[in-house]
Amino acid sequence: MSERSHSVTAAVDHRVVWEHWTNTDHWPADNPLVAKAQINGPLAKGAVGIVYPVGGRRQGFRIIEADQQNHRFTIRFALLLAYLTVEFSLERPEPADADAEASDAETASPHDWVLTHKLIIKGPA
Repeated sequence: MSERSHSVTAAVDHRVVWEHWTNTDHWPADNPLVAKAQINGPLAKGAVGIVYPVGGRRQGFRIIEADQQNHRFTIRFALLLAYLTVEFSLERPEPADADAEASDAETASPHDWVLTHKLIIKGPA
């Protein structure tokens, strides 16, 4: 298994981020390797879609988790001898440790959210 994750904390409107992430028309702007993406129907568990990579063959995917209330969804691609899972999550930052010394710059804003993309490859490949 191989796993990579990237998170950023930002003062954002979580509703705007969620609408952006769940609209496949925006995926090429977020990922330069994606030429086009589409999903057949609403973003819901079990829905399927297609990603058209730049210079590559189209690849189908399935939504294996969609939780609007908790701001997370997960898509899975079937690869040759492996699965690629992409998790999108939007969470509130963990509160700062009361015992830790923190400067004003390090204190989280009440508008802060942690945006995370995680890639997981599982399989014998």
